[in-house]
Amino acid sequence: MSDKKSRIKLLIEATEEERKIEENYFSDIAQSKTKKEKVESGYLLYPLNIIRRNYAIGEYVEVTLELPEGHKISKSKFRAGIGCMLVAESHETYSFKGTVNQIKRKEISILLRSDIIEKDSIPHKAKIGLEVIYDERPYKIMKEVLEDVMKSEENHVKEIRYCIDKKTPYRLQEMYPGHPFTIDPKLNQSQKDAILKCIQTPSVSVIHGPPGTGKTTTLIALVKSLLEKEKRILVTAPSNNAIDLLAFLLDQIGINVIRVGNLSRIGDRIAHLTIAEKARLHKDWSHIKKIKIQASDIRKRAKAFKRNFDKDAYYRRKRLIKEAKDLNSWANDMEQKLVDFLFEDCQVVASTLIGIKGKHTEHLRFDTAIIDEASQSLEAECWNVILRAKRVILAGDHKQLPPTVKSKKSEELGLSVTLLDQLADVEEISSILAIQYRMHESILGFSNNEFYDSKLGSHESVRDRKLHGDNKPFQLIDTIGTGFEESFNHDQKSFRNEGE
Repeated sequence: MSDKKSRIKLLIEATEEERKIEENYFSDIAQSKTKKEKVESGYLLYPLNIIRRNYAIGEYVEVTLELPEGHKISKSKFRAGIGCMLVAESHETYSFKGTVNQIKRKEISILLRSDIIEKDSIPHKAKIGLEVIYDERPYKIMKEVLEDVMKSEENHVKEIRYCIDKKTPYRLQEMYPGHPFTIDPKLNQSQKDAILKCIQTPSVSVIHGPPGTGKTTTLIALVKSLLEKEKRILVTAPSNNAIDLLAFLLDQIGINVIRVGNLSRIGDRIAHLTIAEKARLHKDWSHIKKIKIQASDIRKRAKAFKRNFDKDAYYRRKRLIKEAKDLNSWANDMEQKLVDFLFEDCQVVASTLIGIKGKHTEHLRFDTAIIDEASQSLEAECWNVILRAKRVILAGDHKQLPPTVKSKKSEELGLSVTLLDQLADVEEISSILAIQYRMHESILGFSNNEFYDSKLGSHESVRDRKLHGDNKPFQLIDTIGTGFEESFNHDQKSFRNEGE
């Protein structure tokens, strides 16, 4: 077994350790806290009012809930994309697992699978609560992906492994020999060089982008250049905010983008790029929705039969259930064809690293996958993207903080070591963006010398920039004696400075 495969085995073990830590954490909360304590600590929203129920794309019902006056979602543990449990207390207690879709001030919308909940199956007078729950899906995906990597014989996967093991690429022949790619002339030379190296490198390449060096600008220009030869590109990152920004900027320059995933934390300004919204605006969607509603109505008629029904009622119920099932199947087939058409027409799919795995995207394959914020990306998450493309481009800054790892054992097994850490120093495939646009040269000095081997320079627009009305680039403010002193918090084992 190769060293790389041994590392993959260690990562599988580390991922499982991380999963156990999170499962135990939520289990402790569920067992040790009362309803009032859960509300106060932000793990439970209660009471809630249901204000909207709609069928969404895929086999989902979207339920939008509202907090009463005086309550704030912003102070809770709820975030878009996390698992949740909707609890409806009536003459009976009903529980439905779902995913937080979107949060807006006092409103929170969640997605529930339509095969476990009908649009109108929650009692109207029920007392509604929503609780954060443990979600094993990301860990399950990472484990499955790592097992696939161990078995994979695809050329680019073997070549990436080789590059990690030997610290040199397996091959370096140019991807598109003779094609004169257009690269944005407004970029600086290091940005242009990075794009050209990425275009030419066949399996894996790295853009090392320290703070303020225009990494996002470079990635947008890279995508635009690659689309001269490539039909469809996957753009990913571990965070929804990073992907929303890239999707927004690509859309602004006229590139056809679809934002996919579990509909988590997608900002209003790019809502029109989601697969759900693109499908909803298509002329065929109203017909699909009507069929789903019809199937739901028939299922309700079937459920109206009591348990002790005669033979004739039994066969009528059976026919209704089959009719509803057939209608659902028809609607799902039409929906998949619509989604396939939308993906066929798009140039860029934008997603989180885990969010790309889904019913409508499972079959998609790409010429190139770009992973932004690769310094914050677990290796297992990255492989989920790499297996879907012919090559990968990693962008980030491995001199910044690594991804968050909760388990000490997971860290010891190497979970916090990223692909970017392992590949950034391979000179043949790596480029550094060398001009930064954020800091005066004297402010840049320490980090440049300490972390970046003095490779960075300041653009002329900031090189000599001073504070307004001063001849200094920065100013230190001494707060001793002003009431802003730090005090040590023994419970949290950290320094606090409330006044500052």
